[in-house]
Amino acid sequence: MLADLARRIGWRGVTLGAAAEQYLAEMRHLASWQSRRAEVRAWLAALGPDRRLDRLTRADVVRVRAAWLETGAPKTANHRVHTLDHLFRTVAPDVASPCRGVRPVAVPRTVPRPVPAELIERVDAALAAAYRSGRLR
Repeated sequence: MLADLARRIGWRGVTLGAAAEQYLAEMRHLASWQSRRAEVRAWLAALGPDRRLDRLTRADVVRVRAAWLETGAPKTANHRVHTLDHLFRTVAPDVASPCRGVRPVAVPRTVPRPVPAELIERVDAALAAAYRSGRLR
């Protein structure tokens, strides 16, 4: 296990890529593991798989998150930061997470949009037909 090896040799040399591989293997039981995989891949793309865990800093997290916020949704950036923090707590509990003290970005509330009753009835009929035909279970 990665944590056992790291305790013997110290966290020097343990890379984000190696930690990510173990983390994703441990998260396969989650219903949301594919989302976790996408979030980890975003970190690997931003920081590189060869980046050592003991060299990741809070400034790195804030810098990468700021870049994501320029092009993406704040909720996505928050999920990615949470996933990196969870990776550290799960795989590298002896290393201080660089996400500590990084506060989530405010997410704007979604304004509900009214949906016409006819559309709801059409969707309901289509779902019922799919269920009856066995295509939906």
